[in-house]
Amino acid sequence: LSEQIEKSHALQIKLITAATYPLVIFATLIAIAIGMMVWIVPTLINLLLEGGLTEDQFPVATKILIGISGFFSSYWWLVILGIIVIIALYKVYRGTETGKFQTDYMKLRIPVVGKLIRKVLVLRFVSLLGILIEAGLPVLKTLQITGQAINNSLYQAKTWEVSRKVQAGEKISENLMDSPFLFPETVTQMLNIGESSASIGSISQKIALHYDREIDHSLKRLTSLFEPIMILFVGI
Repeated sequence: LSEQIEKSHALQIKLITAATYPLVIFATLIAIAIGMMVWIVPTLINLLLEGGLTEDQFPVATKILIGISGFFSSYWWLVILGIIVIIALYKVYRGTETGKFQTDYMKLRIPVVGKLIRKVLVLRFVSLLGILIEAGLPVLKTLQITGQAINNSLYQAKTWEVSRKVQAGEKISENLMDSPFLFPETVTQMLNIGESSASIGSISQKIALHYDREIDHSLKRLTSLFEPIMILFVGI
């Protein structure tokens, strides 16, 4: 169990490290864009007006830029207030059962990133399943603990549903097969083999090892893909 905690901590560090770079770059670009709108654009417009040009002579794109700049300069407080209100409303909605379920679902649907999130959650599921069963805990108790440890309401609901079905005498793999979006077919097939051969604990650990490697490769691919995109975005 202590080894699993260390692995989970190491994975968390990898995810934070991978997310830090794009978030810092994105925040920097937003700050630069706001700075340009508030200070640089008005200065350039004043220079053009002093040079004899009138606003009617500006291209449409320039007029739009002037309008945006004027809005940020005059109503910056409204922008900040709007951001605070949106964050507050999100937290309130997230605090409801429906809101938590919907936001967790949307996270899993994010292009590219959602697939990585699903891999991390599957890894957590099979890791705990394998370790706790190998430690001698009953399958039912293992599923209950696993459901509490997964921080996604869709995976929690599915795990608790499986727990109820297992209590009624059904198999884990059979009840995961109807949710291929959450649990890929290869995972359910491997778990089915483990249940059939009474080695679900060791099979789960092998699946976890595979997913750990797959997540590591996915993070490297995302990082290598993100760098040229951000360079292009900065250039534009």
